[in-house]
Amino acid sequence: MQRQVTYVRYRPDPAGPDRVLDLARLGGDDFRLVTGLARQLRRGDRVLLCLPGDRTGDGELYVQDHVGGHRAVHFDHRTHEPGHPVSARGEHHRRQQDYWTRAADEAGLPTAREVRTPADTILDVAIAGPRGTGVELRRTDVTAAEATADATASYRSGWLPVWFADADHTPAWFHHVPSVGCNRVSWDDLPSRRSATATGLRTITAARCAYDDFGRCPESHRGPCGRYHPKPVPLRGLTIDDVAAMVPAGELEPLVEQHGYVYLVPPRSRRVFEELTGEPGAYAPDTVLTDTGPAPLHCTRCGQRLGLLRPGRNACQGCRPLPMTQDYPY
Repeated sequence: MQRQVTYVRYRPDPAGPDRVLDLARLGGDDFRLVTGLARQLRRGDRVLLCLPGDRTGDGELYVQDHVGGHRAVHFDHRTHEPGHPVSARGEHHRRQQDYWTRAADEAGLPTAREVRTPADTILDVAIAGPRGTGVELRRTDVTAAEATADATASYRSGWLPVWFADADHTPAWFHHVPSVGCNRVSWDDLPSRRSATATGLRTITAARCAYDDFGRCPESHRGPCGRYHPKPVPLRGLTIDDVAAMVPAGELEPLVEQHGYVYLVPPRSRRVFEELTGEPGAYAPDTVLTDTGPAPLHCTRCGQRLGLLRPGRNACQGCRPLPMTQDYPY
């Protein structure tokens, strides 16, 4: 699946500095700046460049009036057809930033907003600590594949990504990346401290493989085996305020369980998981173990998931074509 990229590079002066913007979450000034480019750009101006399309030479964009809004469209219409919607970031988004920032600040952890990483992802709230944490306040229409690619890119840049969902329903990306939700809270005003109850957190217990706990064995997918397996159960009693302090401190960490789902758990839960399964539970989205050694899961150039996993092969076919010869090692 092709990743639908919303990041662009804005370069008004070829000799001057540039900026990376997320077209799906523009602030008010940036939204007016981008929409003001409608009918102003010509091929070759290279003012607005899609990432990572610009790395392959087909990233130049122009802004088009569209029914109900605007789109950034590639001059090469074969790329990302029909273009990227241009959307303003709303008041709810800013209040969620305020809530996370306030919680981290009161825990004594420095914060910053709209932090651009070396991988060109933009963290809504960056929280410093023993484990640098990047909070993503993301829309529900982002797919699991897009979320995984973005989270991997942020992780590769040294930030532990935590995706936050305040939706009434579970987004497709929830638990495909380190995720946390909250109870229904009005964001028309800034909620009071500790009013947003954290959901989606887990703790891992050792449960005997029986019909009451599993129904069927999670390893063999047959009848219960009678042995003990890790069982994720909801971790209750924490607020988003707690999560903002505990993840950077290492008191909550992402665990990848045997089916590939990612849960934020206390460190003891990861140890329980590893003791019961003999498998590493640490979240390390860059690599996967193969028969011949570790191989990356995602392209290091565009971030999309690799279809061919081989040690030393770190790019997809689009970014680095694979020669069709039997003796080519990667």
